[in-house]
Amino acid sequence: MKRRATEFIVLAVGMLVIVSFAIAGGARPTSTPSTYDGGPFGYELLYNVLAREQVAVSRLRLPLGLAPRDIGVLVMTRGPLDGGIASAYDPNDLKRIETLVKRGGTFVAFLPSTDKMPKAFAALPKGRVLRYDVMRYDNAMLAKHPRDAATIYSALAGRGPVYFDEHVQGYDDTRSFWSVLPPAVHDACFLALAMLLLLLIDANAPFVPPVALEPPSDRDSSAYIASMAALLRRGHAARAAIARFARTYPRDEELARFAQLSNPSDAVLIRAAQIAAARRKDHP
Repeated sequence: MKRRATEFIVLAVGMLVIVSFAIAGGARPTSTPSTYDGGPFGYELLYNVLAREQVAVSRLRLPLGLAPRDIGVLVMTRGPLDGGIASAYDPNDLKRIETLVKRGGTFVAFLPSTDKMPKAFAALPKGRVLRYDVMRYDNAMLAKHPRDAATIYSALAGRGPVYFDEHVQGYDDTRSFWSVLPPAVHDACFLALAMLLLLLIDANAPFVPPVALEPPSDRDSSAYIASMAALLRRGHAARAAIARFARTYPRDEELARFAQLSNPSDAVLIRAAQIAAARRKDHP
């Protein structure tokens, strides 16, 4: 049992180490333009400034098809390594953005200077599609130039509820915890389960043939004598049986001595039966 307990402890520690390394290896190494990100390239500072200035800001963690109907301003942030609008939204999402703008909403995109806006957006009402340099309004730049936040405040304030699209950053309320884990963590969990399965198989399935039991030995007459003696004892007939043995073989002094006992034990009864059996063999 101690060996099995040690194996399970070692397995549990190994699973934790594997999953920890997988999570560390699957984590994104750099800061991203998310309002949840407090790193140099994050947008947490801009979000907090707008909230402090009484702008109705929220974070959208759903696909656009499930977004609230009260969106006044939809804000998208994409870093240099994230790709442009085409990588964030499919054609159906782009049509939803066009519908939002046409009914009076505003779309704001923070993009690298090299990324281009979709051609279809050129036909939308002017002033309802705004673009800003993503590198200018991140946490690091606003910390150095806090007055730049006033430009974004002037563009967003008074246009209705402002939603920063965090769904394009990987946040999704419709997905399970397992689905958002990096592939490396999935592999680590499968490996740990395989280790556990092997340990359970090793603990319960024999890998060598079982040892054959020795066949029961043949019983001799002594076993029969002991059995009958026990039966007589339970039936309170031990003294009567010994007296009968003594009458049958009156010259046996040991039987005569046993016959004088008022309450013979099992051992005495068995001994008397053995003497009688031996006498019977000698004098059939």
